[in-house]
Formats: sequence, structure tokens, C-alpha cells
Amino acid sequence: MEKGRYDDALEHYESALKSDSLYIPAIYNMAYVLHSDRRDSLDNARKDTLALKYLNKLHEKIEGTEYEFDYYFNKGVICIDMKDWMGAVDAFKQCLKHTPGDMKALENYVYAKEHLRNQQQNQQQQGQNQDQQQGQNQDQQQQNQDQQQQQDQKNQNQQQDQKNQDQDQQNQDQKDQGGGQPNDSKISPQAAQQMLQAIQDKEKKTQDKVNKKKAAVMQSQQKQKNW
Repeated sequence: MEKGRYDDALEHYESALKSDSLYIPAIYNMAYVLHSDRRDSLDNARKDTLALKYLNKLHEKIEGTEYEFDYYFNKGVICIDMKDWMGAVDAFKQCLKHTPGDMKALENYVYAKEHLRNQQQNQQQQGQNQDQQQGQNQDQQQQNQDQQQQQDQKNQNQQQDQKNQDQDQQNQDQKDQGGGQPNDSKISPQAAQQMLQAIQDKEKKTQDKVNKKKAAVMQSQQKQKNW
């Protein structure tokens, strides 16, 4: 491991764990080697995840042992590389509880906490931006709905106006076509009786005139005969 022969180191530690799967030094060094091997940057995330997996096996076994400080310190370093700022802050906080005067642990703690604060501020800002954008989208949607309702109402009014115009034109056409025809409006029985009586009176007067003329002619003829 110290010579950078990470593959050989992993092979030996794996052999050691076959004999004792919970052998603390082997597990601890396995995690250290995995994290230290940065030859393939594309594979670093997988190695860091695997390193944390090995370290977590030691969580309940390192308390009060000589590996406690190194366990939390290396876990904090791995969390920093993974940009897990909350995990890093917690890990270095445990380091400082174990060894309060360790400056390297303090520096890493301050570094991780600063990044955690920036991350939280960015997340808060993003949340505010999302809320603002959502509010703007809702306002725009409501505005579109209002405009659509106004347009629909306008279309309905135009359709109603057109129907009224068509009805007026139809009524005017019917009036023009039936101008000389008698009015079909109904009259009351009293008015009808009065009209009938007037017609009968007129016919009687006419008949009386005819009769008078006939009588005058006959009288004239009679005189001529006698004479």
C-alpha cells in the first residue's frame, strides 16, 4: 500500500478477511486503499462508495480503540471527495471530540461546514426560485384562462347578435311578402256583431232604394197605359 501497489494490497487484505471477516486493521486498510487509489477518475465514485461500505462495518467496533480517530478522519475525507458535506461535518466533529487539538481535523471541519452552508443556501435559493417560477406559471395559466373565457364570451355575444340580425331580417322578409294580405288578427265577438249589423243595415237601405225605383217605374207604366 505504501508503495502504491494498490491491487496487491487489496489482494492481501482480502486474504486476511477470509480468515477473519471482522479483523479491524484489514477492514480499515481496505477502505483506505480503495479511497487512495485515484488512478481511474471515472471509477473514483464507486471506490469511495465501497470504501465507506467497509468503514461502516467498523462503526460499532472502533469506539474506544486506537482506530477511532483515524476511522472518523478517513470517513470525513471520503465524504468530502463525494461532496457529502453533512457526512463530512459529522465525521470531523467526532474527530474533534476524540482529539480536540487536532488542527487538520479542525481545518477539515471548517471547510466542510462552509460548503454545507453554501449548499443549503443554494438549495434554499433554488427552492425560492422554483416557488417563484411556479407562482408565475400559475399566474400565466390563470391569465390564459381569463383570456380564453373572455374570448369565448365574445364569440357567444357575436353569435347571439348574428342570430338576432338573422331573425330581424326574416321578420322583415315575411312582412314584405305579406304586405297586401288581410290582417289575421282576431276580433272580439261584439265587434263582429257590430260589423254584421252594419252590413245588414246597408243591404236593407240598398234594397229599399231598389224597391222604390221599381214602384216608380210601374206607376209610370200604368199612367201611360191609362193615357
